[in-house]
Amino acid sequence: MPLAPFFSRAYSAVGSHLGITRKELEKTLTGHTVGIHLAETCNSESNDQWIAELLANLLSRLYPTISISGDKTACKNISELALSINPNIEIIDDRNGTSITVYIGEQCTNNKGFSACASGWLAYVGKDYKSGPANPYSSGVSASLAAWRVFQTIFKKEKTKKENFNDISLSLLDFGTCSGASDELPAVNVGEVAVVGLGAVGNSAVWAWARHTRLTGKLHLIDNEDVELSNLQRYSLPKYEDYNIGKVQLAERELGKTKLKLKLWPCTVEDFAQRFKGIRKLQTICVSVDNIEGRRTTQALLPRLVVNGWTSDNGLGTSWHRFLGNEACLACLYHPKGQSLSQTELAAKALGIKHEQLALLWVSEKPIEKDEIRTIEKHLKLSKGKLKNWKGKRVQDVYSGVVCGQIGIDLKAIGRVATVPLAHQSMLAGFLMAAELVKRSDQNLESKSQTEILAIWDDVMRPPPKYWKVNRQKNPECFCCDEIYKSVYENKWKG
Repeated sequence: MPLAPFFSRAYSAVGSHLGITRKELEKTLTGHTVGIHLAETCNSESNDQWIAELLANLLSRLYPTISISGDKTACKNISELALSINPNIEIIDDRNGTSITVYIGEQCTNNKGFSACASGWLAYVGKDYKSGPANPYSSGVSASLAAWRVFQTIFKKEKTKKENFNDISLSLLDFGTCSGASDELPAVNVGEVAVVGLGAVGNSAVWAWARHTRLTGKLHLIDNEDVELSNLQRYSLPKYEDYNIGKVQLAERELGKTKLKLKLWPCTVEDFAQRFKGIRKLQTICVSVDNIEGRRTTQALLPRLVVNGWTSDNGLGTSWHRFLGNEACLACLYHPKGQSLSQTELAAKALGIKHEQLALLWVSEKPIEKDEIRTIEKHLKLSKGKLKNWKGKRVQDVYSGVVCGQIGIDLKAIGRVATVPLAHQSMLAGFLMAAELVKRSDQNLESKSQTEILAIWDDVMRPPPKYWKVNRQKNPECFCCDEIYKSVYENKWKG
């Protein structure tokens, strides 16, 4: 079976959400072919082309066989894109043999598929086809929702013979069902923005900004990590040959032909705050790091505007924050709530090593030996010698291998070590975040947008919410309620 070279990481994501073994996942994927049918409009720089490209991008990161049919030129381009992401993928042209087919650029006329399209700020997935002004943000959301529906169809079908899906119509302008469908995407200057975190969520934000042709401003791209092979499970920008490239360099490549000015910072947000001389007057920060400390640090820098994008175990969302007022600041959302397990405690629990012993190995970075490896093998219910190649490695490398799926074991054997977000889950969060930055940077767009600071889908294993918008009051224990912080903020931005 033509599984992707990064399939272990994909299994970590799907397996943790569905509670199935690796063999069960492989069997399901083998038994289904997903289709994409492309109209001629998929050849022009427009919503249809963007949806086609991104949907192929998403599907090729999980499904081993895809049917690509329709316009010959569009099929050739989309097939090449899929192969550049998963060189093992099998591409066929057989609409009749698919379990489900997504129609792009035209209406679906059968019961084995649906259309995915966008019009202005409106993303739509359903039986109809709606065409309107080009907008990469709604196009990205449409492709992500289409991938969600494909996923639900394939994996729900294993349990229920009939699954009915309602059409999905979502306006990114105000999270209603129809607003902005005929609105042209305006020229927007986002000013000077620090983009903190270029992982899966940040990747899709960059993808959308790169296609907003009249977007201007200066972006500080901040991330200290390189792309790893396991990242390809849910990142939208890297092709198979791109692992080991720096994440800031990858973002620069995508944004290189835009009108945006770029500054690369291959470092943490804490290091950026110390090194960037203009930090005191930096008005906007867009953040999607995978840790709480980075978000709290971001808010503590006291910008005028913070835009946040995130995924949780099963959920996703975006939020926007201004420090003063009654609504929660970013730090309020991540205010500590009691004591949680440390990273070494989590690793000890996952690997079956006593915490005191593991903590010493972690801090000293002493290579693990034969006895520790056997302890881990027994705890993970692995045969003797399964982890022999890990001898001499650090214990944190072994733990990372378990969490990232680099060790070929079933999740049922190790319990729920960590829930890896699904590809469409991460990408959708990024498109929402990218759109929110644009909306909050333009007075006219903001006047048409939702006033609530949060937009949340709390369980991606269920249909999208009827109501996305949520308000959150300040946490009285957060530093945004501290008079000294408020005074510093007011002095910083007075006038």
